[in-house]
Amino acid sequence: MLAFEDELEVLEHRLATDSMLLWPLARWRVLLGATLAAEPSSGGDAARPPISLRTRLRHLEASLRRDPLRSKRSFELVMFGSTVGVASKRDGKWFGRINDYFALENADDTLVIDASQDLVFREPRYPPHVAFHDAITIRAALRARISGGPAPADELAIGRFLRFLQEKLPIALGPAVLAALEKHLRLIAARAPFLRREYMRLFALTRAKVMFLEDASYGYQAYMLRWASESGLRTAEFQHGMITSAHQAYNYAPRLRESTVYRPYSPEYLLTYGRFWTRQTRTPSTVVEIGNPHFDAMRGASERITRSERMLVVVSQPNAAAELVALTEALGSLLPKDHSIVYRLHPHERAGESLYAPLRALRNVQISESGDVYAVLGRAGAVVGVSSTVLFEAAGLGLPVYVYSHAESEAAMPREFATWFATSEELSALLVATESTRVERDDFFVEGWRARYARFLREQLRSSR
Repeated sequence: MLAFEDELEVLEHRLATDSMLLWPLARWRVLLGATLAAEPSSGGDAARPPISLRTRLRHLEASLRRDPLRSKRSFELVMFGSTVGVASKRDGKWFGRINDYFALENADDTLVIDASQDLVFREPRYPPHVAFHDAITIRAALRARISGGPAPADELAIGRFLRFLQEKLPIALGPAVLAALEKHLRLIAARAPFLRREYMRLFALTRAKVMFLEDASYGYQAYMLRWASESGLRTAEFQHGMITSAHQAYNYAPRLRESTVYRPYSPEYLLTYGRFWTRQTRTPSTVVEIGNPHFDAMRGASERITRSERMLVVVSQPNAAAELVALTEALGSLLPKDHSIVYRLHPHERAGESLYAPLRALRNVQISESGDVYAVLGRAGAVVGVSSTVLFEAAGLGLPVYVYSHAESEAAMPREFATWFATSEELSALLVATESTRVERDDFFVEGWRARYARFLREQLRSSR
């Protein structure tokens, strides 16, 4: 698939509106769809319960009340993030593990802008200056609907682009993937003129010099990066989770990542946890190792919690959930009766999904869906998973870690990391008889994040355009 984009034909397709490149907006969905076509996912059902009218009304009220465009003052730094990482409380207020540590370093000059999850925001929030992103997207969506949808020229451009993908992609995308991609591109085409006005106004109001965007390398909000760059802002992304050499969002074809045409659609800087993660990336971004403040903060707290050697944590992930559920079921009967298992869900998984029903019936298995994962790790005796960042965090805390041999772990995890196993019986024996391989913490999480971040900001603010 990287050879496909290395031909650079993908750069020949643009929307007529704002001459917007289509490939950055489509890339993640196309590469993920191709991967799933080659290796079907074993994840749980993605169905969500319907969102109530009350939730919708509360979402609208909160969005308008914390509209970023109501800002009456300037901020040098704006941080766009999701509500997914806002999972724990500090002094009774919701705290986000991805942005908030950095935001508090320059609290009075930083505006945090949260997007909702399932139309829900977390309130009250810990940083002093927080706005809600959804006000911008709501206005753009309404204006796009009133205007009648995408311009005819954009409809034609999207049609040509989809035919190009069908003809040239080495792996055929399924009808559902193509339909979802077309819907995604049509929505962006219809909303782009209105979104541009909103973001340009926000950049002017705040007089921001640096914009941080969560998931920026995924590309589905690449227009924000281009408009921020046009407005003279530096752009950056904090690492928020697993990055591997097989991760499509962080690995680009050589010619594409060197393309000056493509570069404005990527963050200028990718701020990683440490050296290991830097070695995994091949992106248009300049990589800066900055550390993981949440790991540093939680390491001390978790070391003060009384551990249970008889508690095993299984870390779930959507693309290996079926196998991990089956493994947990088997371990439930293999482990001694005085042992317990906590099955920790990924932020995008829900305990009510049918896949996890067998676990709810087991006496010695508890499903953990929310709250800070470090509270779970602090009580654990050992941790099991496939290819989650939590495995590295657990190893950094000094916990024994066991990696389940699976297509995802084979592609993503270093073989020298932790102890590998292939069956529930093998893991059961390892848990009783041996100690897991220890790892070098500093390779994954460099020390001194606060000084590193301050140095990064000094350089960017000094050179801001």
